[in-house]
Parts: sequence; C-alpha cells; structure tokens
Amino acid sequence: NILLFCLFRYGWIIVLLSFLSSVILDGITFSFSFFREPICNHLGKSSTQIAALSSIFIGMYFVASVVSCAVAKRYGFRCAMIIGSFILVISFFTSGFLHDLIALYTIYGVVGGTGAGLVSISIILPPGFYFDKKRPIAMGLSSAGSGAGAILIPPLIEMCVNNFGWRHALLIEAGMFLLLILFGVLLRPLEPVRVVVQKNEDMENISLAEHLDRHSLYSSVTGDTRSRDFPSLVTLAEATRGTISVEAAPPELIPRIRIMTLPKTTPS
Repeated sequence: NILLFCLFRYGWIIVLLSFLSSVILDGITFSFSFFREPICNHLGKSSTQIAALSSIFIGMYFVASVVSCAVAKRYGFRCAMIIGSFILVISFFTSGFLHDLIALYTIYGVVGGTGAGLVSISIILPPGFYFDKKRPIAMGLSSAGSGAGAILIPPLIEMCVNNFGWRHALLIEAGMFLLLILFGVLLRPLEPVRVVVQKNEDMENISLAEHLDRHSLYSSVTGDTRSRDFPSLVTLAEATRGTISVEAAPPELIPRIRIMTLPKTTPS
C-alpha cells in the first residue's frame, strides 16, 4: 500500500530523493576534518593550508548556487543535478590521485564546490513544486537530510580514512556521489502548465497588465509554459475578478482552480 501511495503521489518520491541527496552531499561536506591530518602528513603542509581546501569547497558550494539557479531554470532540475553530480564524481575521483596542493585547491575546492552548488539547488527546490497544502511538511522533511547526513556520514568517512587511507576514502566518496546521478534521473519534471486569465464584464478598473507584471505571470498568459507560480494565479484571479482555466496542474491544486473557474452566480 505504501508503494502504491508513493507511485500515485510522485511528490513524496521527490521528497525522499531530496532527503537522501542531502544526506550524501552535506554529510560528505561536513566530514572533511577527518582528511586534514592524513593530507598534512602526506603532503608535508600545515593544517591551515589543508583546511583551506574545505573553505574553498564550501565557498564555491554557495557561490555556484547563483549559476545553478540559471542552469536549473533553463534546462531543468534533472539536468542540473546530473551535471553537478558528474562534476563531483570527477572532482573527488581525480583528487584521490593528486600530489600537489594547488591542484587540490583547483580540482577539489573550485571544481568540486561548483558541482556541489549545482546539486544543492536541485535538492532544495523541487519538493516545493509538487505540493500545495503540504508544502511546508515536504520542504521540512527534505531539509532534514542535511542534519541526518551530518550525523550518519562522518563516522562512515572516519572508518574509511582509518582503514583505507585518505586517497581511497576520496574514491569511496566519489562512488557515493554516483548515487546522486541516479537520483537526478528520477527527478521527473512536472508537466507544463498553460494558464489563461479571462476578464469578466463586472471587472473593476484594474490594469490586468500590471497584475501580470506584478506576479511575473506574463509569460504564462502569452504561451510560455515554464511559469508555475500557482498561488499567485489564484490571487491574481481573485484580484481581477476573473476566471482561470488550467490545462495541466498538480493534483492538489486542481480543486482550488476548479473553484475559481466555476461560473459566478448573481443574487436573485
């Protein structure tokens, strides 16, 4: 029954994928402290120089989010996550064979952090597009993966570093990032939505163009189906005393839209 429920409501599958992806990505990000001493001993560098690896990685993690938003908007979350995961795999796999600190700064810090930024946007945002009333619960569950990863992954990484060495531990982390590619493939995009706002004869003197611009919905009305700001659509229809019709929408939002599209009756 649980499997049938999840298949019927694919949004919960997205929440699960987001949770597991956060466990892997943030868990590995918070586990770098176990690499510091082994890398210091192997490369003969100071602890401060090695700690900069984690600083560069986390810095690029957040800086790359600006670019990743543009990539996700243009090509979709699935593409952004697959590309980011592939970059992470290449970065960590290559870092396991490097002997130069500057090369580690570049490959592990800059390249790996950029891949993490691409993945992070595809982890955080998708659950919100599949829910309306239960959106806070879905977003909260998916975000909980960061905390779970910070608890579960570091002991595993510590065991790998102690038993196999820091180079092989990086290769194991690269293998864990391969799972993110699979999760990215399962990020099924939503069906495109076309929204038509119609004026009623009793509409007040309200500029429809101003409302469309205010709610960033002009693209939806003119045929661009990439906008999915459903709550703003309902607000717009109420503000303009108009009706809206939707060709495709998430199941939870359809009842609200049907209410808005019912013909208005005048009191007798």
